[in-house]
Amino acid sequence: MAFDAELIHWPTLTAFDAYLQGVTRPAWVKRLCNHNTYKPNETTWNGMASMRTLLTFYRDTQKWPSGPHLFLAAHAPDPKDTGIFQLTPITHTGTHAGPCNADSLGLESVGDFNARPPTNEQYTLLLTVNRLLMAHWGIPPPSVVVHNECMSGRVCPGKYLTGTQIRADLSNPPPVITKRYRGRRIMISQKQVGGAPYAGELAPGEEIVADKWYTNGRVHLQDGRGFVLLSDLEPV
Repeated sequence: MAFDAELIHWPTLTAFDAYLQGVTRPAWVKRLCNHNTYKPNETTWNGMASMRTLLTFYRDTQKWPSGPHLFLAAHAPDPKDTGIFQLTPITHTGTHAGPCNADSLGLESVGDFNARPPTNEQYTLLLTVNRLLMAHWGIPPPSVVVHNECMSGRVCPGKYLTGTQIRADLSNPPPVITKRYRGRRIMISQKQVGGAPYAGELAPGEEIVADKWYTNGRVHLQDGRGFVLLSDLEPV
């Protein structure tokens, strides 16, 4: 049997969000299971090259039929290697957490959270990807777990990251704050309020005010233009 893999790289959360809009939740997905990679970590992550190495490891060394679904890289020696990466298709069952394989999607954050806590960027990426999947697929915060909750005795995702912490933060949206756009062209979506999928874009450095927050990581622009992803903005 061939190893079940389809390598995809979404360099931004906006691109991943757009992809999810066309993917119906598979009936088997009841939970999201979070992991950390340990190796490679953020200092050795090389994007698709690392994904190909992981594919070979799971297929040839582990002898697994599939692997985890998503790898979340907030940091890398080369910035073009950051983003969200797919190994096993998110619509197929994967291999990542023993008894949880049958009903959970596996999300690997690139880092070693037994050695150090996740950075703000790593944790924000983890929360936002979970929120996007929760919103698109109707998964509630109590159905988000971590590896060591599925398999007793496992360290993953490390002593600095717990399921209790993740579920609490997913249940409590961040406070309303002013944000400034940084570094990339950001498309404004109106999908949640009807109309065309996209409605313009923010100008580089434009200051905005967000007045509503959603569990999928989108924020509502106070001026009524639509929604953008919180993770694409930085505090003013």
